[in-house]
Amino acid sequence: MKSWWVVGCLLCVVGCAHDRVQTIHGKDLAFKSDRCAGTFIQLDEPGDITISLNASARARIVINDSKVESQQQQHFSLPAGTHFVRIEFANSADSAGDVSISGARVCNELNDANALAASETYIKNYRTGNVVVRLPDVAPGTEVQAKLVMKEFNFGTNAPGTENKYLIDNPAPDSDAAKFQKFVLDHFNMLVPSNAGKWAFHEPTQGGPMSMDYADAIMRFAKQHGLRGRMHNLIWDHPQQPAWVLELLRAAENGDGNAKKKLRAAISNRITYYVRDRAINYSELDVLNESLHEYGYYKVFGAQGIADIYRECEQAAKEAGVNPVPLLMTNEFNVLQWSRPYPFKDGAFDPYANWYRAHVEELLAAGAPVTGIGIQYNVDSRPEALEKCPHSAARIFAALQNLSVPGLPLTLKRGGQG
Repeated sequence: MKSWWVVGCLLCVVGCAHDRVQTIHGKDLAFKSDRCAGTFIQLDEPGDITISLNASARARIVINDSKVESQQQQHFSLPAGTHFVRIEFANSADSAGDVSISGARVCNELNDANALAASETYIKNYRTGNVVVRLPDVAPGTEVQAKLVMKEFNFGTNAPGTENKYLIDNPAPDSDAAKFQKFVLDHFNMLVPSNAGKWAFHEPTQGGPMSMDYADAIMRFAKQHGLRGRMHNLIWDHPQQPAWVLELLRAAENGDGNAKKKLRAAISNRITYYVRDRAINYSELDVLNESLHEYGYYKVFGAQGIADIYRECEQAAKEAGVNPVPLLMTNEFNVLQWSRPYPFKDGAFDPYANWYRAHVEELLAAGAPVTGIGIQYNVDSRPEALEKCPHSAARIFAALQNLSVPGLPLTLKRGGQG
């Protein structure tokens, strides 16, 4: 494993410094998670900046879409605006050293204004651009229309319930089904089953009839309307698993080796119909849902065992000829708000969601083909929440920057905690 280090400082910079060269102590950088640190910079016009790290090991500097691995002086050409400089490392953020920046104003505050400004600069310069469309069979001067049919960022919502009441074909214009379909198509580009994708509603009895009719209907609707389909979820330590599965899981937690073996065989059987037979309809798949909030599967199988389940899902999709294989996701809630380390009921709030990033890295280290990080965002606007862990652009920015360190796609899903 490569080691990334951030280095600390001679001078603490607060606000926007206008010095030609600014040197900042690592411990005083506005952004500092367990694995990365950083600050904001501003340029009034396009220009070149220089970043120097006095590091004892190689470091990774990330600015927008540029990633440079070096402990030497690095140069970047940037457009005008606010940018975030992220420095990634493996050990403590208190590692010794200096960070020097020239060619831009340093704005060393993690606040909503800087987070939003950096996001706007990135969108303007790296998520948009000029496009030339040639229509050889259309006469000059002919009026044409262009329509955006898909956004690159994933914004998903769930299809509620366990029966298909809203995704029916040709609903009456003023019906709830028609209103729901219009709302989904107007605001989202990914559709996720809420309860319809969960094990309890497919195999309520072991060896009995299996049905995924509503989940299949959700995926059909997504495909018909050009939406991405995210399947949710393969396994989950929750009452929405079949009673017979939870009995095996609880017995396995208590050390019953035979129950553990039977549970693993049942998971393999589920992978067959859930992944091999249907992965062609998925762009993403939640393999183990909320593996730290609902800890049973992780307790029984450990990182290596969970990695084996991910590998089996990947192999099942490949055997079915699905190319590319759906993103095999982790999924958690209370990431962007109410975030704190496991066991969650204790400890200080963690605006960087270090606990989640570390969990993903543990799975990757165990050989799990995790290819995406899922984030459920359930905004809590109660006074208690706004006081203890406010919903804010700075908090969201901090968590998403930190979760970007593994280099995996991030997917944001709006919906219930399941």
